[in-house]
Amino acid sequence: MYVKLQDIQARFKEPYLSEQLGTELTQWQVLLPIIIERVSAYTRHWYDMTTEFAKDCEASPDTRNQFILSIVLDLLIYDLHKSGTPRNVPSIWVESKEEAYRTLLDIQKGRLTLELPTKVFETETDEQSFSGQTETWGSMNISDDYGSF
Repeated sequence: MYVKLQDIQARFKEPYLSEQLGTELTQWQVLLPIIIERVSAYTRHWYDMTTEFAKDCEASPDTRNQFILSIVLDLLIYDLHKSGTPRNVPSIWVESKEEAYRTLLDIQKGRLTLELPTKVFETETDEQSFSGQTETWGSMNISDDYGSF
């Protein structure tokens, strides 16, 4: 598993963790695959995220990318708060979530690079189709020149 409970606890002071999250904390293992899929959706075109997320959190030394781990933890903690008290999520975790998504968007756009194995394109056609700079939003494709919808 990519994240362990001690990673989450390291982000909090123990009394705060129990007071604020209570039983919602037990949901972290259910939410983790969802968070990993969200992070992968932003990063998988540039990086081999399968290898990153397959890393064991118990391994010594810890080989997980600490930047990606931090993003995963910020999103996970936000979702834990949201699952318990959706209207009372502390502003610090709302801001952390928003910053995490801004960072993921920068990674997706190629404005920020990570120290991870890059994706290997199997054919030249795959690489050409990837470099087309087309974003998908819902069911619409929006190209950089906004030529057609």
